[in-house]
Amino acid sequence: MRTAVIALVALLGLTTAAGADRRFRPVPGGGPLTMRVVGFDGDGELTVEVANPGARAADFVGPGLYFVPDGPAATAPARLTVLESTDGYDRDRGEAIAPGARATIALTVVGLDAARAQPTDATGFRVARTRVPRRLARRLAHAAAAAFDDAQSHRRDECDPPIAGTAEIQTAVWRVRARDHHRLDGDRR
Repeated sequence: MRTAVIALVALLGLTTAAGADRRFRPVPGGGPLTMRVVGFDGDGELTVEVANPGARAADFVGPGLYFVPDGPAATAPARLTVLESTDGYDRDRGEAIAPGARATIALTVVGLDAARAQPTDATGFRVARTRVPRRLARRLAHAAAAAFDDAQSHRRDECDPPIAGTAEIQTAVWRVRARDHHRLDGDRR
């Protein structure tokens, strides 16, 4: 009996681990590039692994991508959109991924959905099938940059956190999203 219980627990553990979506999916607008989510820190940084199975180098550009949480849209937490890479690559040109190579890239993300729960570091994500429309992506990036600059100008001294303004950035993104609503992968019906 004890052996059967241990075997059942081990089987359930394997099923749960295998249930996590670790597949590489196409990068929307990324040519031959594919990616998978490595992890989310629960606080604005999502790490992805990008692969280039193609025969030529291809540029990975993060801004405009968004990520859909695992589970049904009706109960899932907020989706995340990329503002920039925290690795410092050229934001406009992207990062060239050599043929056959893989790169691990940390992305700065914020929630797209004000009415949904915030995701945690235990939330699984997949890259959406499409990018955020260009106009909306530009507005989100502009609003986030303006909120960040405003928050930085109000820092009292060097002891204040360097990422002061995170709440202001999130609020600015939600305001843009409320005014400029496009249907996106993972929308609630």
